[in-house]
Amino acid sequence: MADDLAVRVLKLSQSWPAHEKHTVGGQLCRAALSAACNLVEATSRKSKKERLRFIEIADGSLREAGYLLSVVTRVGLVSTELGTTLAALHEEATSAMSRRRSSATSGLDKPSRQGKRRRQRAKEQARQPLMTDVAPPTPLS
Repeated sequence: MADDLAVRVLKLSQSWPAHEKHTVGGQLCRAALSAACNLVEATSRKSKKERLRFIEIADGSLREAGYLLSVVTRVGLVSTELGTTLAALHEEATSAMSRRRSSATSGLDKPSRQGKRRRQRAKEQARQPLMTDVAPPTPLS
């Protein structure tokens, strides 16, 4: 979805006048491309934390692109009809991003089984008396 949005934005901005193409058009293209590129980079990461970090960056770029799409529609660089189509594409991309974020965050706050076992052993050891807590044997007379 973010990829489709980036391609549409790049093609669209090519037809704009030079000033708009290099100002808001450039910013819009960078934001849309950044969203797509960061999602691609997220897929190459091994840890959930790293994947989540890139998904969050992509989400921020996607939100920036959404705002800029509303601006170019309001100032008349795109027709209301095309603006509505692009807004719907942006909304699909945002929904997909939310699903990716949910998937990436599942299990991050849960302790690992190994960590759980380690804490359980530590508790059991804490319950066992230390050798210093045991009274020395009394001598036999």
